[in-house]
Amino acid sequence: AGGAVHLDGGGLKVAVVGSGPSGLACAYYLSVLGASVTVFEAETVLGGRLATTIPEYRLPAYILDEELEDLRGLGVGFRPGTPVGPGGIALADLLREYDAVFLGVGAARSIELRIPGAELCGDFQEVLRRAKGAAPTPLGRRVAVVGGGNAAMDVCRTALRLGAEEVHLLYRRSRDEMPARADEVEEAVREGVRFHFLADPAEIRRKGEALEVRVRTMELGPPDASGRPRPVPVEGKDWTLEADAVVPALGQRVEGRVFSDPVLSGLRREPDGRIWVDPETQRTSLARVYAGGDAVSGPATAVGAMAQGRRAALAIFADLAPERVPAWRFRDRRVRRPFPGHRETPEERIREEMPKVSLRQRRDGFREVELGFNPASARREAGRCLQCHREL
Repeated sequence: AGGAVHLDGGGLKVAVVGSGPSGLACAYYLSVLGASVTVFEAETVLGGRLATTIPEYRLPAYILDEELEDLRGLGVGFRPGTPVGPGGIALADLLREYDAVFLGVGAARSIELRIPGAELCGDFQEVLRRAKGAAPTPLGRRVAVVGGGNAAMDVCRTALRLGAEEVHLLYRRSRDEMPARADEVEEAVREGVRFHFLADPAEIRRKGEALEVRVRTMELGPPDASGRPRPVPVEGKDWTLEADAVVPALGQRVEGRVFSDPVLSGLRREPDGRIWVDPETQRTSLARVYAGGDAVSGPATAVGAMAQGRRAALAIFADLAPERVPAWRFRDRRVRRPFPGHRETPEERIREEMPKVSLRQRRDGFREVELGFNPASARREAGRCLQCHREL
């Protein structure tokens, strides 16, 4: 086969620290290239946030189980309940035994509210974890969630499935500034979540057996460091909201005991704690150490984390495997220019509509909302260009 390259990672050994989406993707692509991969996971359950905090209605457990079995079939080894860093395996030992180490350690620390009474709030990651347990604990009749990202949408929709009659979302900017995906917001609205925009909690206090939140009305001022309009309090427009539980879902920080490992003392990190990497290869500032996922990007999508894991796997192979194939790193760097001839409008939806569970059925449990395409719809969806909708 003229010009064909036999990809053989035989002899290449890689340790993946963390079994979230970036770690699993890195392990997969390295294994199909012939490398020997072992995944180290501090938790007893594999999958990272795919297993612990993404709700069942979005990702049923059996799908992750099947993916893990496929990886085992490729020869990937898993060591759950095995932390790396102080109190566990030293990174120096991994670097002695393996040719490279990939850090997919996530962003484990929830960001807290910094207001009086914040200690009365629940941790959103713990709420989502418990909801996936054998006996989920209801949050109460009325729940207030603070935030505007995908995690906040998950908490709102989970609270409804746990029996809440009212779920109120407090977000300090307007709908246009919300970082959550539009479809997640639409589904939350359809399910009955009550959105309060330009609303920022200022204080939480006990009121009998419930909690009372003093909420400041905001207005948008000049852009802040994020480029979004800065929310500014409007004097004299405070109001109160009573709730049985208040759950801030403001994002996560990159923290963990792995960063106390002596090997990582020279690791270059961003001011907010994220790991600095070369965006083309996921290489860190340390030799033979690569990183990806939320530990690099901050809390983001699972598919984005998987893309970083794939990029790291190809770079590890190109850097260290017996056969060097550096072009693999750049195989998908193409400029895509959407064809302007087809435009999707409300009257003519070019993409197929995903069938979903009825709103009434959703509150009865954590059944997967998206039911999947039937064969005819799947063929139509697969038969168009995802960039321009043109039939292929």
